[in-house]
Amino acid sequence: MNLTLAAGAVGLAGLVRGFSGFGAAMISIPLLSLLFGPQTALATLTTMEMPAQIQLLRMSRREADWKQAAPMALGGIAALPLGTWILVSIDQEVLRQAISVIVLALVALLASGYRHNVPRRLGVDVAVGSVAGFLNGSTGLGGPPIIFYLLSGPYAPAAVRANITAFFQIGFVFVVASYFWFGVLTPERMLLGALIAPCYVGGIWFGGKLFYKASERTFRRIAYILLAVIGGGTLFG
Repeated sequence: MNLTLAAGAVGLAGLVRGFSGFGAAMISIPLLSLLFGPQTALATLTTMEMPAQIQLLRMSRREADWKQAAPMALGGIAALPLGTWILVSIDQEVLRQAISVIVLALVALLASGYRHNVPRRLGVDVAVGSVAGFLNGSTGLGGPPIIFYLLSGPYAPAAVRANITAFFQIGFVFVVASYFWFGVLTPERMLLGALIAPCYVGGIWFGGKLFYKASERTFRRIAYILLAVIGGGTLFG
């Protein structure tokens, strides 16, 4: 039963990611945490992301602004072990509820349409990357800080997409290493990720098809509502 629910959760996460380019972790992590606990949730999503990172490597190497992506990634790598230590040290029920609260806060921030006017500086890039790395290690939700920082700033859409991809690709090897070191990524959890990965990939494919048939504004509104319901539901689940 749990495996079926997990497959449905990652399929839904893939659908949203395929259409909007974000939201996979924000949907799958709370639901998988409710089913299996935060550590298994993060290990499962990390396993499913391995093929995607390889697939996107060529695009990021060609299009990314490495003067921005590299400092953000270095900040993220530096903060990652502390986040992973939090993941394995804090009570899993407390962490699960914290993940739900973070999801609700991030949904509110993304849906507000707020745009920052922080000038692009090396220190800012490193600081944002550090916040993302800490959240990535502890909750698997490292994407939203980077996405919010880049999307609400004066950056071209193509550069934003490539820089986000480059940030996660640089850090992904260290995420895997950190999760292995702290015992989060185990063969059993990787097997679970491999079993439900086809649903995730299928969801991404279907979401990409919907991109050309549906209004992005409408879909994003639905995604925000869905994320809010998931965040609230798993908080009290």
